[in-house]
Amino acid sequence: MKILIVCPSKIKYAPYIDFYLKNLDSKKNEIDVIYWNRDLIPENIPYKDVNFVEFKSFQRDQCAKFLKIKSFFKFYLFVKKFLKQKYDRILVLGSLFGVLFWYTLLTRYKKKYVLDIRDVTYEHLYFYRQLIGLLIKNSLFCFVSSDKYRAYLPTACEHKIYTMHNILVDSLKYRNVNICLNKPVVRISFWGLVREKKMNELLIRKINADKRFELHYYGKEERIVTHLKKYAQKEGGGIFFSMVNIILRKGIDLFEIRILYITCMRNLKT
Repeated sequence: MKILIVCPSKIKYAPYIDFYLKNLDSKKNEIDVIYWNRDLIPENIPYKDVNFVEFKSFQRDQCAKFLKIKSFFKFYLFVKKFLKQKYDRILVLGSLFGVLFWYTLLTRYKKKYVLDIRDVTYEHLYFYRQLIGLLIKNSLFCFVSSDKYRAYLPTACEHKIYTMHNILVDSLKYRNVNICLNKPVVRISFWGLVREKKMNELLIRKINADKRFELHYYGKEERIVTHLKKYAQKEGGGIFFSMVNIILRKGIDLFEIRILYITCMRNLKT
């Protein structure tokens, strides 16, 4: 089969793509992956026998939405050229990009595409929510990153929706539980883009109130992170920021918990 995966970010910022690339046999299938390099920094992609096509265009993650229109449209046109080819399967990562290509998916690839939904975007808008429902109904199936996301989706499509978290299972083998048990403080690590200011303020307050834990942020520094740095300084306590892109490596001596956002917030409220 000929398969196209549309990834609206760099590969290292989409850990869930690992699930597809490890389960699709690249020896038997011709796989194209279009990905968007938004920071223009080259990355080392570990997967072999897969054709990676880079769309290179700078775009900040956190800025006014109207400032993103131009670059998103350029990405749309770039992907559209590939959709003119005949693919047997299409995997679209992100609800927004499913909506952008809704006409092509519904007319040319009905029952031949998979929709993967990771973040809440414009589901509060009625027409957007209805279109997502239509896309799921006509898909092969749909993956969501959390069961809580199902609240935004039509119940009539429940049989087509499966939950697949962002965690990389291979990362678990790098933790050293014995070292963890001998440490007085449990270190919690937040990896990736920080989107929600209020939720993270709550998280910082909760961690600061319990000296058994430290909270470490890793990733790109955007506007919300700059704010949280100042907020954490006022609160005091065990909040740390290392805003660089890092990879778990063998021999790590810290017990790192990769936080899934909705799981974390559910625990904070209990």
